[in-house]
Amino acid sequence: MTTLPRPRIPRRTLLLLWGLLPPLLIAGCSPTPASPPLPDDVSVTLADDLALTLWATEPMVVSPVALSVDHRGVVYVTETRRRKTSNLDIRRHRDWITDDLSFESIADKRAFLHDRLAPARSADNAVWLDDRNGDGLHDWRDLTVFSDRIHRVLDTDGDGVADSATVFADGFNTEVTGVGAGVLAADDAVYYTIAPDLWRLRDTDGDGVADQRTALVNEFGVHFGYAGHDMSGLTMGPDGRVYWTIGDIGVDVTDAAGRRWHYPYDGAVLRANPDGSGFEVFARGLRNPQEIAFDAFGNLFTADNDSDKPGDDERIVYVTEGSDSGWRMYWQFGKYTDPRSNDYNVWLAERYHAPAFEGQAAFLTPPVAYHHAGPAGFAYNPGTALSDRWDGYFFVSQFTGTPSQSRITAFRVEPQGASFRLVDDVEVVRGLQATGLAFGPDGALYFADWLEGWEVKDRGRIWRLDTPATARDAARRETQRLLAEGAAGRSTEDLHALLGHADQRVRMMAQFELVRRHAAEPLIDAAHHATDRLARIHGIWGIGQMGRADAAAMAPIVDLLGDPDSEIRAQVARVMGDARYRPALAPLIALLQDDSARVRFFAAEALGKLADPAAIDPLLALLEANADADPHLRHAGALALARIDDTDALVDLATHPARSVRVAAVVALRRLRHPGVAAFLQDADEGVVTEAARAIHDDTSIPDALPALARIIERHGLTSEALLRRALNANLRLGRAEDARRVAAYADRADAPEAMRVEAVQILGVWPNPLALDRVEGRYRDLGTRDPAPVRAAVQPRLAAWLADGPEPLRIAAAHTAGALRLRGAAGHLYRMATTPTEPPAVRTAALDALDRLGDTRRFIAALEAALADAAPAVRTAALTRVLDSDLPADRVTDLLATVLDQGGPREQQTALAALGRLDTDGARRLLQTWMERLLAGTVPPEVQLDLLEAAEAQGTETLQAYLARYDAAKPADDPLASYLETLYGGDPEAGRAVVYEHESAQCMRCHQIGGEGGGVAPDLTTIGDRADRRALLESLIRPSAVIAPGYGEVTLTLRNGDRLQGRLLAGTDTEITVQTSDGSARTIALDRIAERSNAPSAMPPMDLLLSRREIRDVIAYLATLRQVPATTEASTDAP
Repeated sequence: MTTLPRPRIPRRTLLLLWGLLPPLLIAGCSPTPASPPLPDDVSVTLADDLALTLWATEPMVVSPVALSVDHRGVVYVTETRRRKTSNLDIRRHRDWITDDLSFESIADKRAFLHDRLAPARSADNAVWLDDRNGDGLHDWRDLTVFSDRIHRVLDTDGDGVADSATVFADGFNTEVTGVGAGVLAADDAVYYTIAPDLWRLRDTDGDGVADQRTALVNEFGVHFGYAGHDMSGLTMGPDGRVYWTIGDIGVDVTDAAGRRWHYPYDGAVLRANPDGSGFEVFARGLRNPQEIAFDAFGNLFTADNDSDKPGDDERIVYVTEGSDSGWRMYWQFGKYTDPRSNDYNVWLAERYHAPAFEGQAAFLTPPVAYHHAGPAGFAYNPGTALSDRWDGYFFVSQFTGTPSQSRITAFRVEPQGASFRLVDDVEVVRGLQATGLAFGPDGALYFADWLEGWEVKDRGRIWRLDTPATARDAARRETQRLLAEGAAGRSTEDLHALLGHADQRVRMMAQFELVRRHAAEPLIDAAHHATDRLARIHGIWGIGQMGRADAAAMAPIVDLLGDPDSEIRAQVARVMGDARYRPALAPLIALLQDDSARVRFFAAEALGKLADPAAIDPLLALLEANADADPHLRHAGALALARIDDTDALVDLATHPARSVRVAAVVALRRLRHPGVAAFLQDADEGVVTEAARAIHDDTSIPDALPALARIIERHGLTSEALLRRALNANLRLGRAEDARRVAAYADRADAPEAMRVEAVQILGVWPNPLALDRVEGRYRDLGTRDPAPVRAAVQPRLAAWLADGPEPLRIAAAHTAGALRLRGAAGHLYRMATTPTEPPAVRTAALDALDRLGDTRRFIAALEAALADAAPAVRTAALTRVLDSDLPADRVTDLLATVLDQGGPREQQTALAALGRLDTDGARRLLQTWMERLLAGTVPPEVQLDLLEAAEAQGTETLQAYLARYDAAKPADDPLASYLETLYGGDPEAGRAVVYEHESAQCMRCHQIGGEGGGVAPDLTTIGDRADRRALLESLIRPSAVIAPGYGEVTLTLRNGDRLQGRLLAGTDTEITVQTSDGSARTIALDRIAERSNAPSAMPPMDLLLSRREIRDVIAYLATLRQVPATTEASTDAP
């Protein structure tokens, strides 16, 4: 195994003798003062050797997202005003989801905004969009008022606190402008990411304000998506390129050479030269990587946010060139709540999110490890920062919406094969809601503080975290001086020596300056002769930079491919590939058999860039020897084969004896979108066939191979759900008569998995009018409408058998398909199903629904009458939902509804009241008036009170409005829950569960856990029904700050003696509470000593802003079932 020891260079003056620094030598940097008391509103815990100083606060810093500290200690921090106000969040516009998923470019999004927010639609949008520009209209121009900006903040007097700030840049505010979430101060420029652009800003006259601004790369942010999935993470790579990230709002960049980098549904890591040239999507398939960092050996890491869905977790990712981590935006929302689709989620069902496991999808590179919720800031200790204890650590801020559950943690990695494993994961800070992180030249860690919640605010802070015991360490102070002085005035000899400095920033500064001077000899000498390993590596990187401009520059270091040090061999292989240095072909091929997996990895990647067919057979030998044991080696080999682009050779590998070679060939052909991948559908190994199916079906697909994939369902013995769903869906996408017959024949097969037979029947039901969102992926694919005759012909001969025999789910699906296809010949069979008491209730309900759609009025009315008198409540309820649209006379409908209200159960009464709200007859209105009188008299069951109020509101007559006003007036004015008391009972637990797990706006599982699944940064709900009654549940939903669960929020106490105490609530009883104060100590206070208590705002938004009253009622019903001993009460009897 390759060994990459952490650099352990002693913290001493390595190069020059120098005196003590004058205190104010460097404007902007701060010494470590004696640690003052923290502000009263802060309660934090720190690792033992650390101290925290408040460095800047509002108005210098407000709503801060990211920050960068330049080499003189000046902090550039981004402020957002556009988050969720002008950069819209799709969770607040759920009716836009399908439109949003259809976007392929920024132009699509702009056109949508101009249409949906046109001046002519001002009245429709006034409810949510303020008239910010004061023109009397609520239109898209109101999205152009707020601008994000960059503040330049510094400590001019060296007292440890910032005292000067200017707005460095402003005016980023088009209708498609995102959130400014990335900033990097490098050389004479400040780089800024704010979709749709990467900007380079310069202050040429030294007044602290940018006066030159250039958009270097454009067309980021194709979708609205979720707030916070922005462009961010700007950092300078050791190769001299600027790197940054974007969340899954997508990329659609056309570079200077005309290549379109089109990844509209991916989060990605991106890079370009400092002038914007040479743009590349470095890695894709991430969900929301915020910040990134390189370690001392040039390995790039990030922490990617999870999907907020049960079973998924945040991940530490080793980001490698050309990698695909598997995420696509359409796995977040879309088709999963559409009753005509299914809830199959590729990301979860096929475990794309998981660290490596046997059988994992081969096209992706798995994460290193799962990690903590809410990763935001990400920084690597550059070598002399903090103390020796923290050498080699990555620091990650976890932003959870509440300070008490937000943290900064730190971890290290160790090599494992061609990748890494996570070690030493420790908590550094708890109690502050940190966003961006950056190390200053003084060796302290600076971080931005959002304070609380998720919304923008006129507050913000920058903190300085340090190790007081080493704050004046000689190596740290030398680093600070060297960075402040810069490299431009130094001799070549000095720069050569600085390549071995203890600090990564100094080494890079020296490397970049030598490259700027075209001073190859010092770099070559360091690469060959330096005694320090890192000096050698920086020499190699510098030559690699030169080699990208002139490949001949690589010649002097090609012999290092045979160096005794495996890390040197790996680094040289990497830069040889980057420079496309063809004379390195033979030694690179030889390295494919190196003892080090890391060397083999970079040799394979380099050979792909050389694109010489001579490397094919050696690459195949590498892949065969790997036998899929190391996913990163498989990635490197497959990527290299794709870059060599010999498609005939790849297709011929369909008969190769090694499974691992065939899998890699499939992945390579997928990258090339070559239809020859269809040859692998005939493989005897179902895993290889499944990988080929993914290649053909997913993303932009390989259309010419879809027919071969469609035919796979004719093959017996296949069981992979991932394969069969794609094959069935390929038939739907092709939509020919032969495809319909094939799917119908598959549904007939008793040897096929039951769930797939059901899916086949459901596919046939939507055949004439497929959903725009793909049944497998959820990607937008508008297939249009089709002639129903071919699918009717395919289904008709088989339908009777499906309806009569087989498992219940298949019979239900067959009934729905019969109705959807208007197969009137099935009416008799459906009528018998609907009216036979021994049939399961779900079958009877499905048959009734199908009869309704067939238009057979006689049979439907007869079945409806039978269903209204059915013994099963579910069947009666289903019948009630159809009475309004039936041909029953209005008086008969009213009488039926009146009978149900008097005699039915709660669910039937709810359905009857909903029908009365829609029934436009005097009889319906009189009946509602009668029930409103009962409500005022207190005789209406609580389970149906909400339904009655909604029905009366829907009818809206003057009389009913008067009843409603009387009812509201009778409510207690001092009860903050009075308007929602009708939601306490009558909810549907299953519907509530769907809200808790799937609702795009509520996102309950983002923070809470149930049964070990979920976010874990808010109270565990697994047994919440034992701990809270329904009123408490309601209060927690609509007034989340009213009651704080111990460990999950801040409280402020004013004691009767006048003392004031603030901290994190740790525990509480009927007589006392325990609070952790800002010094980390826990204090227990008797309640009778407290004169006043206030709770800090909860990170959880009030759910009445996101959910309807019905949804709140359903959630309460579900939460009430979460008990240690599960409740057995059925949904239809949800009663007090």
